[in-house]
Amino acid sequence: MGQPRPLPQGGVVWNDAALRDAYIPAANIVGTARDIARLYALIIEDLHRPDGVPGNLARSSTVRAALTPYVRQEDPMLGFPFAYGRGGFRLKGTPRTGVDADMFGHDGGGGSAHFGWPGAGIALSYTPNRLLDIGNDDHRAGSLIRALKTSLHQLEMAATA
Repeated sequence: MGQPRPLPQGGVVWNDAALRDAYIPAANIVGTARDIARLYALIIEDLHRPDGVPGNLARSSTVRAALTPYVRQEDPMLGFPFAYGRGGFRLKGTPRTGVDADMFGHDGGGGSAHFGWPGAGIALSYTPNRLLDIGNDDHRAGSLIRALKTSLHQLEMAATA
């Protein structure tokens, strides 16, 4: 993470058109929040399709395999535990019941975050208009995700009451 720095001091490299056009696996997907949320919505739709039926992006069995826990360990760069699926998506580190139990997604550079909740039928993408390299102190996306989770749990409790 430190060498080379993904967001070097004094430079906004991710806003460079040449970098956006380069093929850098897991590092430079570019899109609007609406575009990326739609991608997650398509994955959720594919997950809910009957087995054997072609999906928007993949068959439901392929999506299920991508969301199956594959690695569960402490992230050596960030210093806290993560769980990742076979498709590279971050999964819930500690599974629990509820509408967000099947949450999957990615954090992105500069404070963005992109997640799907298949059980709730919700896809979320937050793309800030200012990329910041402040690491774990960046609470913009986390605050939005926590608010959505709280709302989902409140709706879930109201539905069962």
